[in-house]
Amino acid sequence: VTREGFIVIPDVGQIFVNGLTLGDLTDVLYGRLGAVYSGVRRGADATTTFHLALGRLRSNLVYIVGDVSIPAGYQISSVATVFNALYNAGGPSEQGSMRSIEVRRGGRLVAELDLYDYLIRGDASADIRLEQGDRIFVPIVGSQVSIQGLVRRPAIYELKPGEQLRDLIAFAGGPRPEAYVRRIQIDRILPPAERTPGLERVIVDVDLEALADNEDFALLDGDRVTVSGIGERRSNQVVVEGHVERPGLFELVPNMTLGDVITRAGGLRLDAFDVVAHLIRVVPSDSTTVLERVSLDVGGQPVPDVLLRELDRVVIYGRSELRTDVFVSINGEIKNPGSFPFAVGMTAEDLLLAAGGFTDAADPLTAQLVRQEGRITLGDTVAISRDIVFDPALPSALDGFDGVAPEPASGLDMARDIELRSGDRVFVRRMQG
Repeated sequence: VTREGFIVIPDVGQIFVNGLTLGDLTDVLYGRLGAVYSGVRRGADATTTFHLALGRLRSNLVYIVGDVSIPAGYQISSVATVFNALYNAGGPSEQGSMRSIEVRRGGRLVAELDLYDYLIRGDASADIRLEQGDRIFVPIVGSQVSIQGLVRRPAIYELKPGEQLRDLIAFAGGPRPEAYVRRIQIDRILPPAERTPGLERVIVDVDLEALADNEDFALLDGDRVTVSGIGERRSNQVVVEGHVERPGLFELVPNMTLGDVITRAGGLRLDAFDVVAHLIRVVPSDSTTVLERVSLDVGGQPVPDVLLRELDRVVIYGRSELRTDVFVSINGEIKNPGSFPFAVGMTAEDLLLAAGGFTDAADPLTAQLVRQEGRITLGDTVAISRDIVFDPALPSALDGFDGVAPEPASGLDMARDIELRSGDRVFVRRMQG
């Protein structure tokens, strides 16, 4: 194919092929070749056939200038388009426009591309094929406005003259379902002619729902738009907290009672304090809260039942959280000395096992238990100390004793037989010698 767009076939002459597809050219060749060679025709009775294929694509030199990442001249395929050329040049730079990319051919403007058509709407209809010597010019970016908050594509967008708030929201994919469009806030830098000392910025609130369908709100370069969300408050709700199987928010339906919502929450847990519940209510006149005490029966149902209102909060307490945590402690030659939760039936030996046992230097035959006895005066207690002995069979330093192992002193209580009380302290001494 010549640069003028022709091919030359002997006995047929010049055939103009520029801009044709292979299918179009095949149709043309059947007509031109059939006029010269009688055997060239379509159908099964053809005596002469031909095959058409592209052997090699020529390249074109195009120039990409302006605010692109790598401005230069590029050799590109003869079927390459503006998008292909921009890709080779790294696309518009940070300061380059994406909205008005110009293609000049022979000194005249042949196309102006808006990349948003392709990036946002997928429309590549303006992406023309380039020719030898074409120049692509990317101007500096135009007005830029940022949008953040509850839109689907928060970002900084370039706006063309005449594009306004509705266009910006459309570029951002539209508002999310939880967006509050009755107060879209714009942080604006005032134009120089409108500024006074100390007043260079203003906040503008726009009610998008109040605008007519044919109305919009003009934006300025540098505006920052924020789309906030609706509130979390739900009027038709009650809240169940605490020791029920499924605490959380529940829909308030007509004639719903406290017993109904406890049942919907799965009932009380095994450790629930099933004697009383608290019902916390909002007073509509002044938004204060009042607490109502509701008695519970053996099955965890209120007696009497109470009709619920909007924004009621039900609290079910747990027995474990109402109790005061009690501890016992063990120190001295113990692997993990410290305080441990007290359990009814726990012995001094159980406490030792919970603490990891003796160290290598422990003397299991000379331990001490300290217990607080009854009050004498308000705030005073008496600490009683008693010697105890642990079972020599427990792993200890006695295991490696050569000869006859020491025997515990007579008359001492065995640790396994001493049930602990809240606040008891055990101390294991170091072996002497």
